[in-house]
Amino acid sequence: TNSKIFIAGSGESVFVRNCENTTFTLACKQLRTRDCVNCKFYLYSKTEPIIETSTKMEFAPFNGAFKGHKECMAAANLQPNHNLWFAVFDFNDEAKTGKNWRLMSQSEEDPLWCPLGKFANCCPRVAVGSIALPSQGADPTDPSNNKNVASSGGMMSFGLNTSMHEAAKVSGDAYLAQETQAAKHTSPKDKGKKKASPKKKAGVGWNPDALAEPSPVKKETTKPKPQKKSGVGWNPDAFAAEPSPEKEKK
Repeated sequence: TNSKIFIAGSGESVFVRNCENTTFTLACKQLRTRDCVNCKFYLYSKTEPIIETSTKMEFAPFNGAFKGHKECMAAANLQPNHNLWFAVFDFNDEAKTGKNWRLMSQSEEDPLWCPLGKFANCCPRVAVGSIALPSQGADPTDPSNNKNVASSGGMMSFGLNTSMHEAAKVSGDAYLAQETQAAKHTSPKDKGKKKASPKKKAGVGWNPDALAEPSPVKKETTKPKPQKKSGVGWNPDAFAAEPSPEKEKK
């Protein structure tokens, strides 16, 4: 309550809860608030900010600066000119009336905050609606939609077959176009399919047993050697160690 908080750059979501009469200068991947009242956000957000059960919330572009902040943003994978500070989504306003939040005018904003000494802000001022949202991009197949996003207030519509990459190109969002470049070559039919690995072949022709698992090795069992027999018939005394006493007397 009644505080000023500076967060230079977070590569993950920042959760703000149970705050009142607090001013934030904040750069993050995504902002989420809950149970907040009368808070100001000078914001850099890589994705749409989200508020929930919060009221009297005010938003303006990021207004902080210090030496090394640009490197801090890069380390958090935040691109300064891709700032969706204005694209607030309110979970508690299904009709999208904007009753719980507003965008501050430039004349209302606080001056640049430089906590470590005077320095230039590395985040340019991004105009409201100048970056199309993924869910509100234009259909590039419709020439009537191929116009500046800001002139229409940022409210544009998708065709069902429009990819995020195509929408980013039409809206001029170079960052999102680059992020989705690889995905544009993937057909929707091919998504989720696994490529079958080629079957292994033997050196000559096809050997169906080449992929078979080896059978368990059979242990060789040694047969007991037969007992030695005498020349004629079986002589139990042939293996006796010593001659019997009776035969010695004879």
